[in-house]
Amino acid sequence: MLKNIIKIIFRTFKRQKSYTLINIIGLATGLAVFILIALFINDEWSYDRFHTKADRIFRMSENVNWTGKWDKTTMTSAPMGPAMIHDYPEVEDAVRIMPWFKATLHYNDKSFSEYPYFADASIFNIFTLPMVYGNSSAALREKNTVTLSQTFARKFFGDENPVGKIISYNGNIALKVDGVFEDVPHNSHMSFDVLVSFETLTDTMLIGQEGLNSWESHNNYTYLLLKDAGKAAQLEKKFPVFIEKYFGKDGLKKFLPFLEPITSIHLNPQKSSSKELSIVNLDYIKIFTLTGIFILLLACINYMNLATARSDLRAREVGIRKVMGATRGQIMKSFFAESLVFTFFAFIIAISLAEICLPVFRNITQKPLYLPAIFEWKFLLFLLGVSFVTGSIAGAWSAFYLSGCQPVIVLKGKIVSYKGQSVIRKILVVFQFSVSVFLIVTSLSVYRQLHYMKNCDLGFDKENMIFLELNSPNVKNKLKTLKQELLQNPEIKHVSASFYIIGRGGGLWNVKTPKMKEYTTMVTYMVDPDFVKTFNLKIKAGRDFLQNSPKDCETAFLLNEQAVKKLELNEGVNGQIDIQDKHGIVVGVVKDFHFESLHNTTEPLIITLNTVPELFHFLNIKIEPGNFKETIAFIEKKWKEIEPTQPFNYRFLDATLDRMYGTEERLAKIILVFTVLAILIGCMGLLGLTMFTVEQKTREIGIRKIFGGSGYKIFITIIRDFFPWILVSIMIASPLAYFAVLRWLETFAYNKAPDWKIFVYTAGIVLLSGIITIGYQVNKAMKINPVKALKYE
Repeated sequence: MLKNIIKIIFRTFKRQKSYTLINIIGLATGLAVFILIALFINDEWSYDRFHTKADRIFRMSENVNWTGKWDKTTMTSAPMGPAMIHDYPEVEDAVRIMPWFKATLHYNDKSFSEYPYFADASIFNIFTLPMVYGNSSAALREKNTVTLSQTFARKFFGDENPVGKIISYNGNIALKVDGVFEDVPHNSHMSFDVLVSFETLTDTMLIGQEGLNSWESHNNYTYLLLKDAGKAAQLEKKFPVFIEKYFGKDGLKKFLPFLEPITSIHLNPQKSSSKELSIVNLDYIKIFTLTGIFILLLACINYMNLATARSDLRAREVGIRKVMGATRGQIMKSFFAESLVFTFFAFIIAISLAEICLPVFRNITQKPLYLPAIFEWKFLLFLLGVSFVTGSIAGAWSAFYLSGCQPVIVLKGKIVSYKGQSVIRKILVVFQFSVSVFLIVTSLSVYRQLHYMKNCDLGFDKENMIFLELNSPNVKNKLKTLKQELLQNPEIKHVSASFYIIGRGGGLWNVKTPKMKEYTTMVTYMVDPDFVKTFNLKIKAGRDFLQNSPKDCETAFLLNEQAVKKLELNEGVNGQIDIQDKHGIVVGVVKDFHFESLHNTTEPLIITLNTVPELFHFLNIKIEPGNFKETIAFIEKKWKEIEPTQPFNYRFLDATLDRMYGTEERLAKIILVFTVLAILIGCMGLLGLTMFTVEQKTREIGIRKIFGGSGYKIFITIIRDFFPWILVSIMIASPLAYFAVLRWLETFAYNKAPDWKIFVYTAGIVLLSGIITIGYQVNKAMKINPVKALKYE
């Protein structure tokens, strides 16, 4: 039996090469796409699961009400972790982690800039960070100690054991290296190369011992290791009592902690100031999964469509086999076996296609994906299962319908036409092109929103703006001199120092007016007097900060329009406010500008002058366009004159802000690739159907050519067979895509609703691809010699 099935399959290969090629390539393309998506999703799900205690690790996050509405943040106060260990026996251990501004580390004549993370020694007990040098039980136990990743350590020390060496932190803190850990795997929600002992924070300019003991300062992450993961829900129920104990009854009005399993963080990122590496969320994973399934279904539909087109040929084969004694069950097995063999060959080709496409896919997703991952037995078993289901679905029509034909009817030379066969074929064509239409509309809409975000008027000037990270105490102390030197160059228009990068959020400070009974929390920028003119912020009322004005430094504030509403300062200018321990008046109101990404609405903002140079972290420089290379070389020269030992690093502001939308940009590219593949698979199916339709009309074409006719009418006839159903697919998929895009756009506070032109473009793309596919096959048929077409008549 098996031998006969194999013979029939290979005879089919030999006799109908075009049919076989289209089927195998279609299935291979669908499977290759599914393999790539599966690799991507498998990597996303693997985040943080490499920790041996991953099932018991939880991050404390909080629901907070700092600005008048409840929101979520991943930041907590420093005393919270130790208090959890002390108060609750369910907690085995806790670690505090605080990411910090970029610092420069020196050793002998080498220096490198890196973002340090300050952490408790318990990080090595909770997380799996195998040590290359040193002992994890002793690392970070003392103040002014540092542990480095293997890659970063090699930059300084090569393959030498660096334990005991002293490196300089920003030129003013000596850190003793007490260990080297293996590089953090890429599938971690948090990546770091430099871990500094948590107590060392007291030596920084911003946080002293008082700051580490403050319950009000929410500026670090807290991770808990529970003794029993199943007790997490019970522990959460105790948090209101915990908050009331340390914050008083009013504390419950401001924040309430909750626990997040570490394995869920990557795909459920909370709003925070962290540098988490998630490029997608759970909704995007669902989108990619459905896209992979739909594209695989398109390939199956191609197979079934071609099977219905060939039904008269295969029906005669079935009739003869039944006459020779084959049962329906045996014939069904034969068709399923044929389909599974096709799918097996397609799977082998799909692996090769996936390997060829992986470099491009890695570049788009920015993820280190490699094909050997599919040979992990669970993953391989999954893919083989998918291939089996694909083959079964593809061969279902032939197995169930063709196997039921009556040999008496078939062998009389009558064409077999099964009830509903034409309807099924049309439904499948509609489904194929509906998927293509849906993906095209989605892809164009994502690109439209992306273009809008990158070109939206943010309310400040981001063009031709670069910024330097001020990670040198020497540069900060000579900041005034550096600014004066830079402004001597006519190519430099403005220079301003700030605590934060404009457009990427800010710090939260306590604010109160005389009319308010208690403090509220608002985003605050600490800047120098040149900030407003450097970024060309629009003054709506009042004035800008005055240069060299001690009074402004002590008492002057600028508010945006939202802050005026929030604080109910009807007069705006001259309104009195208290911010932290500083009392002053509002000297001006600036028009609202987007100091956060367009995912969020514009929040109330206070701008205050900073008088402590050490608190500035960025120098913003507005330069004239055209001579970037020469101007930047001048800036570097002036930098080196003041700080020759520190590396000179700069970034363009517009490019930095664009990177905030990296998730959407990668999503757009991925959907675009899948859209092209979906159109390709759909056109392959249409090509196969057209091929068999044209074959049935070969004699008609021959006769028309003998009498001087053209193939135009044949083309119109075939177009009439398919185009109404392509139009139906456009009508069905367009509203579905419209509502899907609207739902996605809800994740942005500012968005561009889908434009009617997108649907016109989509219809044009789908119709044009159909015309080209059908036209190609008709043109090919018209070139056949009519004598050859009619020689058997």
